[in-house]
Amino acid sequence: MTLVRRALIVAAVAALGLSISPALASSSSAAAPAACRAMGSTEVAGRTVVTCQAFYTSGPAIRVPADTATVVYGVLSEGTLKTRSGDIPVAGSAWKQYASTFGLLIKARITKGTAVDPRPVVLVSQRAVLAPLAGQHSHAAIEWMSPPDGVGDADALVAFTSRTSASILNYHRAASIEGHCMPAIAATAAEKSAYALFFGKGTLAVFWNPGMHSPTDSEIVLDSRSGPSWMSPGPQIVDLLTGPWKPTEVSFRIHANPIGTPATLEGPLMPGTTATRC
Repeated sequence: MTLVRRALIVAAVAALGLSISPALASSSSAAAPAACRAMGSTEVAGRTVVTCQAFYTSGPAIRVPADTATVVYGVLSEGTLKTRSGDIPVAGSAWKQYASTFGLLIKARITKGTAVDPRPVVLVSQRAVLAPLAGQHSHAAIEWMSPPDGVGDADALVAFTSRTSASILNYHRAASIEGHCMPAIAATAAEKSAYALFFGKGTLAVFWNPGMHSPTDSEIVLDSRSGPSWMSPGPQIVDLLTGPWKPTEVSFRIHANPIGTPATLEGPLMPGTTATRC
């Protein structure tokens, strides 16, 4: 990290009343933890803002001071600030500049029951949100809604091979992780034809959308690269102020008309991405 960038991050953190980590400010005597386990910086509405690149893995994923009667931290959503203790109406035109930046934690003052004087504090990155998925797999049940003839529900071995990619390991051939053999989902001609429309060759992209249908509609997206995508609930930023982000399952729903599609992929998450034939 360059000295200039280090200085920008330290200045942004200090200006908002947050702590700075020894790695970012070796000359600082601050002992309290930084807002995130790993941080960067970016610009939001002309202000330098800390980016959360990695969450803490125990306790609050993001660490900011406790709310008080006059200062709170939260996420802007359609005229309200969602905080650890509930929704607070916002007032003033200054909020408009942050209305389209999703995944942004904001510090505000409380005056006469409303939130004013917004200051961006932390912008959560896709890298932090998707990191817990990487290196895991799911025995995901695929449920069709009005499937084609010769095609039915199936069990998929979905491996999250990196933060941004996933593979259906038993797409063409039966596969096993830890001794659980799962038959190929596209074994017959009818199955190959049906699944190819949705899963291509079984390799999928993964990304996070912090505001899919509304400012706080956090969704992890499984994308076919060729057409449809599926959504599974992601973390709520406010919840990250009180606990960790440790997903234990995925619940993907197709982002389209579900009729005639593999509408859902649901199952628990478990370690491991390396499969063997069975």
